Amino acid sequence: MKTRKSKRKIIIIAAACILFATLFILFVRFQYSISKGGISRYVKTHQTELTAYINQLDRNVVVKEDNWNGMRVTWSFEEQSKMIMFEVYYFGFPSTFNARGFYYSPDDEPLPYSAGSPADYPLESKGSEWVWNEPDGDNWYKTEKIMDCWYYYQMHW
Repeated sequence: MKTRKSKRKIIIIAAACILFATLFILFVRFQYSISKGGISRYVKTHQTELTAYINQLDRNVVVKEDNWNGMRVTWSFEEQSKMIMFEVYYFGFPSTFNARGFYYSPDDEPLPYSAGSPADYPLESKGSEWVWNEPDGDNWYKTEKIMDCWYYYQMHW
């Protein structure tokens, strides 16, 4: 009787360990796919499809939102922000969130967060990145060129 309970306990513990290991591996793979390197590889690999997608967007709207391959896409063709932003990762609440993704810059220039004008979020060059830090707060944004016209971004709001 005691041996049966012991075997059952061992099986339950083993199953829990296997489940935990599987979830851990999936989590690590997901995090890797949304890393800067993973996003850069995605853009480089899918450049043709991405370019075809952005060429068919309606340029007669001020701000628009869409979904492409499971990513939230927002774009604006206002003079202040010509960014086409692909949101790969978003986590948080309205008051505080983290986001990562990439964007298309038609003028091949690093662009600030699309919610405001470049004057609202002036970027400072730091090596291969351009960054903005809120003067008296904890909000920040950084961007880095992936290839011509395509940039990686990460932000904390």
